[in-house]
Order: sequence, then C-alpha cells, then structure tokens
Amino acid sequence: MYAFDTEDGFGYVIPQSDTVVLGGTFQLNDWNTKPVASDTQKILRMCSKAFPALEQIRHGKVQVGLRPYRDNGVRLE
Repeated sequence: MYAFDTEDGFGYVIPQSDTVVLGGTFQLNDWNTKPVASDTQKILRMCSKAFPALEQIRHGKVQVGLRPYRDNGVRLE
C-alpha cells in the first residue's frame, strides 16, 4: 500500500494481483453509498499526481467504502 498527502488531501494506492484500488476522501457524517463523480475525479487526480503512470489506466468499477470515525480513536471492548 502506498499512502500520500497532497494539496488536495490524503490518498492511497493499493496494488492487487489484477486491479489497483485508489482512494482518498474524508467526509464526516457522509453515509452516501453511491459514487459521486467529483469525488472520483479528485481521487484520480491525487493518485495520478503521486503516480503519473496511473493516468494511463483503464477505468473500471467505482465503489464507495464507508469508514467509521471517532474523535477519540478506536474503541475496543
């Protein structure tokens, strides 16, 4: 996994055997499970700045992953 910070925000690239996962949004209290085109473009722009070869990729499936957030960190019981 490659994680990086840009002027547009935090992004990450996770290479897999036959795909590459790109990501990087942080939106508190946004539980929308449908992809938003502006978020997708922002992620592609951030990841392509960090890894210019990604500009050449064929775009595939776009999915949304929700990540719970707590101000005080993870809670384990």
